[in-house]
Amino acid sequence: MEPVEGADRDDMLRKRDVTKPLKVSLDVYSGIRIGRSNSESFEENNKLATVTLLRSYMSDRVTRHVVESGGFYGTFFMPSGDGLFPGVIDIWGFTGGLREDRAALLAANGFAVLALAYCAFKDLPERYGLLQVSYFESAIDWLTSQPKVKSGGVGLVGLSNGGTLALALAAQLGEKVKAVVSISGYPMLIGCSLASHTMTIPGYPVDLDPSKGSCYSQFLAIFTSKDICKIGSPWTIPVEHICCPVLLVHGLADQLVPDIEWMCEEIFRRMQQSGKESLCQKLALPGASHFITPCYISHPVQGNISKYSMKCG
Repeated sequence: MEPVEGADRDDMLRKRDVTKPLKVSLDVYSGIRIGRSNSESFEENNKLATVTLLRSYMSDRVTRHVVESGGFYGTFFMPSGDGLFPGVIDIWGFTGGLREDRAALLAANGFAVLALAYCAFKDLPERYGLLQVSYFESAIDWLTSQPKVKSGGVGLVGLSNGGTLALALAAQLGEKVKAVVSISGYPMLIGCSLASHTMTIPGYPVDLDPSKGSCYSQFLAIFTSKDICKIGSPWTIPVEHICCPVLLVHGLADQLVPDIEWMCEEIFRRMQQSGKESLCQKLALPGASHFITPCYISHPVQGNISKYSMKCG
């Protein structure tokens, strides 16, 4: 397979414009092509068959609305029907920006979903800045105020640093968070800090010095140090304060956070010590890597992760 130049997708085959399906064209030719020399061309052989596959993110029964008021940035996906629909806020990882693929798919399954940007987007802080709990709380209040959305709280789903932030928000916002799905999330803040009117969780200091190697290698050194998870460390998330159900999803072939299984065990252990083991479940996926994405999206291997990390530096 070879990528089409200028295609509307990133290195992990996620569509940027979820209103249009991802098109995958498969052509079968006679003969064998070895290597990727520009002098060779599939067109030199006879085409035997062709088919185009469409991978849709957004159902025609879902509406999409850009939200840039209320003190936050996001995209709101609402299912058709009278409701009331459970509200979910989708939070991306440490690269920031605004991702909509998972939110669109969740909305197709009956959830009112707000894909929320929190850093590296428009005038928001860079990914290693100070984040305010009030920013996320404003988004929660806005979502639960929508006429067709259930009131009383929302679910949070996040990947990587987004999963970590979901845990940290649940530990501070009480009844406003009804459930958390943390995908490849870890029990400490790294780089970014999270502040509220009652407490601040500082981020583990990150100094991305290009002379010290790629982002991947520097983060790998941080993740493999269990010292950052010690009880009492200032950047450790007080997961024992969480009072809602938590699902910890992680891959057993995670090459970015090799100790993710141990970290999820640490979250479970601390909730268990607080008498909340019934609220916490773990889902370990054999063969899955760090970027556990919706179905039919390619999974990055080691080389892609290294390339992806270096581009983010």
